[in-house]
Amino acid sequence: MIRYQECLDNIRWLMLLFAVGEETDPFTKAERENIAVEVLKTRYGTAYQRLLSNIAADANTIIRHICFSNLPFRVGDEDEKSAFFTRAQVIVNEEHEKGVFQEIGRKVFREYDLDGAISLAFNKVGERIWKESYFPYWQKHCFRRDDGTIFNDIIGAVWDADRFGWMRDGNAVSYFPPEMT
Repeated sequence: MIRYQECLDNIRWLMLLFAVGEETDPFTKAERENIAVEVLKTRYGTAYQRLLSNIAADANTIIRHICFSNLPFRVGDEDEKSAFFTRAQVIVNEEHEKGVFQEIGRKVFREYDLDGAISLAFNKVGERIWKESYFPYWQKHCFRRDDGTIFNDIIGAVWDADRFGWMRDGNAVSYFPPEMT
């Protein structure tokens, strides 16, 4: 979680510096907006490439976090976990072919819109991975017990329909509902 927040902070700072500037920036906003890409690539090439690499690496970390964080797996489910990641990679490849990652890159590098890039990553990639790859796994691990309660053996919790949440040892546990449509 720390790495995600660190990347978010870094990319916002880098984008702000590049788009708006800062007192230590040798260029005014107008000068920066009018610097030709060729000048950036030649005269300031090393710094410019480092900036782009940092932004790309941090954006990649953020997108991975959006798509894969907080997805619990049952210990010993290595085959199912592997199947999940295989299916997730297929989804990533399909979205890449559709140009989604180009759109994300455009939001980051041309529009300086990190929130828009994150939203796009979640709506086009993350949500699809969750629904098509993770939810079927999750649902296989939700069982109706003899007493009528629904138990999830991944998180070891019982569904409380009145609270619309999972309960473990009297405490609420925040995860997906037993059925996701």
